[in-house]
Order: sequence, then structure tokens, then C-alpha cells
Amino acid sequence: MNLLTRTPLLLSMGLLCFALVFTACEPADEPEAMEDDTAMMDEPAMDDVEIRELEGDPLEYVGQTVTVDGEIDDIHGPQVFSIDGGLFSGELTVIVPQGVAMGGVAMEEDADVTIRGMVRAYVAAEIESEYGIVFGEGLDVDIEEQEPILIAEQIMRGELDEM
Repeated sequence: MNLLTRTPLLLSMGLLCFALVFTACEPADEPEAMEDDTAMMDEPAMDDVEIRELEGDPLEYVGQTVTVDGEIDDIHGPQVFSIDGGLFSGELTVIVPQGVAMGGVAMEEDADVTIRGMVRAYVAAEIESEYGIVFGEGLDVDIEEQEPILIAEQIMRGELDEM
């Protein structure tokens, strides 16, 4: 391999290593403000974000509240589904915590939805602990560790362009 073909590979590996180290480092005791979900809800949401943008640069969005629209593609369980962002866009797994209303949206495939929520890097142990959702036990979701997921805060019917 020459230098030109190795450079993108080396950059990709470097970013992956940075992401793994960054998400693995947590303080032993988080400050009280970090534990309060209402503090995060007060932050302004980012503009409408395309799923391909989340996939292309997930570190830019992790920890941010974003609004995404798409179509329910697969329903994995009562609290988990995937949305498809359309042409040239991938899928995004959405976690619906207990108490988040579906905003009149029927949980059915092909339903158009707009979702406001917090982007997180998928870490199975954290999701299982925080939301009681155990992937692999009746939930057939094809998701990799550190892949971006959306923790829904608000779900609305239709897409932003239609509203």
C-alpha cells in the first residue's frame, strides 16, 4: 500500500480510537447537574438533522438534542424502532423511554415521524441499565457499539417539511 491509500485508513482508525477512549472515560462521581435530565431539556435543539449527518460525524452530535424526521422502518419492540431517513440515508435506532408519549403517532411501519431527542453513542450496558431494554433478548436490532442512537424526548406525526 502506498501513502495515499493508507492515509484515509489511518485517519479512520485514529478517529475510531479517539471515540473509544473518549466515551470510555467517565468521572467516578458525576456532578449533580449531569444527573438532572431537565438541565439537558433546557438546551436548545439543533436544527433538523439528516440521519446521514449523524452517521457521517457522530461525535459532533453525541450529547446534543436534535430533531430528525423519517419513516418508521422496523419495530423492534414496544420501546425500540428504527427510522429510515430516505434516499442515500441509513437507519437510526430510536429508544422511547417510559413516559414519552408517541404524540398521536401509531407505532406502525411506514409511518412518517419527526423525533426530537438526545443523540448518544450506543453502549449496550448503559442502555440496558438506564432503560431496562436488553438487546438480543427478543429485540432483533442490528446495532454496533458506539453507533449513534436517538433517545426520544418528543415524537410527532409527519415530517417537518409537511408541518
